[in-house]
Amino acid sequence: MLALPRPTTLAPARRADHPAAATLPAGSQIAVPSGQIAGALRLLAVDGRRLIATYELMVANQTKGPLAAFCYAVGAPQRGGRLRWSAITVPPMSSVAVPIDIELPKRGPLRRIVAELHADGAQLIVDADPPVIRRPFGARKVAGTTLGLGLVALAAGTYALERPRVTSLAAPSHVAAGASFQVAYAFGPGTKSGDYALEDPDGREISRGSLAAGSGVLNLKVPRVHAERRYDLRLVAHNALGSAARSTSFVAAALPQAPARPAEAVHLPTVWLQQDTVPSGTPIVVRYITDARTGTVKLLDQDGTERASALLSARGSSILIAPQVDSQEDFRVVVVARRGDARSEAQVPVRIVRSEAPAGTSAVPEAGDSSGARAPAAVEGDPVVLASETFYSGEGIVVSVARHLPNLRVVLLDASGQEIQNVDVAPDDDRVILEAPRSKTDARFTIVATYGPGTSEMSVIHSVLVRAR
Repeated sequence: MLALPRPTTLAPARRADHPAAATLPAGSQIAVPSGQIAGALRLLAVDGRRLIATYELMVANQTKGPLAAFCYAVGAPQRGGRLRWSAITVPPMSSVAVPIDIELPKRGPLRRIVAELHADGAQLIVDADPPVIRRPFGARKVAGTTLGLGLVALAAGTYALERPRVTSLAAPSHVAAGASFQVAYAFGPGTKSGDYALEDPDGREISRGSLAAGSGVLNLKVPRVHAERRYDLRLVAHNALGSAARSTSFVAAALPQAPARPAEAVHLPTVWLQQDTVPSGTPIVVRYITDARTGTVKLLDQDGTERASALLSARGSSILIAPQVDSQEDFRVVVVARRGDARSEAQVPVRIVRSEAPAGTSAVPEAGDSSGARAPAAVEGDPVVLASETFYSGEGIVVSVARHLPNLRVVLLDASGQEIQNVDVAPDDDRVILEAPRSKTDARFTIVATYGPGTSEMSVIHSVLVRAR
């Protein structure tokens, strides 16, 4: 965070490992295809003698491109008047907090303070109420008592302007332990010097140093850790009138192990879902492109708890089973590709909604009623047809081949998405037989037929009920 003269452009203040747009105070935010942008304006101080108001402009740029911000005051229209503005730039995936000096008009009302945030394909405008301007009245005769009160007020105002202050302190909410990161700061105009102290959760001092008056960027690093830890950073401003402090905190996470050799880097350029919204108990088909042959595919809830998992497939597709929910919930699918010590990770969101049986139908046939085991209706383009939707434990599940397609493969999955059996269909096969898993209770399983070359692979999914004997 840097305080600069007007008009000018602010150099990139810092990069945040995990910028958090939603953590700004009252302001505005907007979502664009590449991320989120948020901004807010806050009044810091008013200098009635110099007619200067100092505002703090806070911007979080959670997009992959740079952002330009312009800050200015809007007053009553004046003939021949000029618009004075201040400009800053915010790098991708970073946040800044910078003080902006606004010149107040000598006469006429000031309507509002405006900040325009410009990104690729988007514009966000935030504003703040104007400061209360107390202009001096014309010269008049005053008694000695009134003059004394004026001197007291002048002294109090001078103290307020000259007392030490830490006007801005912007640190990332999350950092990587063992890696360098930056913290932007600014002291008030009356500050002569400053210092900082970084402490761990037990109160032990990690580092300490002196800071020059004005503003700048502080380069810090915390030790490597094996688990997530929170640290506290404290800045203190000093001058002849005393000291003032301001603190912030951030979380340090373990730094991932870098690949031993660049040649072993794993590429995972894209991950997508066959459907972004799925009902409870149905398969979530995850597709990806990677040069790795080992890895995992996991379904995590909003608390980070693993709800389902599957292995990475060389065919570029894995299946997870959506857990039961009472109402719609947002989850995330995390794909981790590995080769040796190298790894690459990507994630996509998925929404799971409550599953309800269609009206007038029974989700499970009555026990012992063999007539309830009906053959499912054929779906147009479906390469396989099942003889029934219900089978008994240990019984053969007959899957008839309706159409021969390239790379046709039939897979049987359990309720957690783990593969139990798989069969590659030969060009002359008219059917394949899978064995119904042996179970002491009734359970549902999923049969998936995949076909097609490379990344154009398609899937057809059937659900079957296996009854205990």
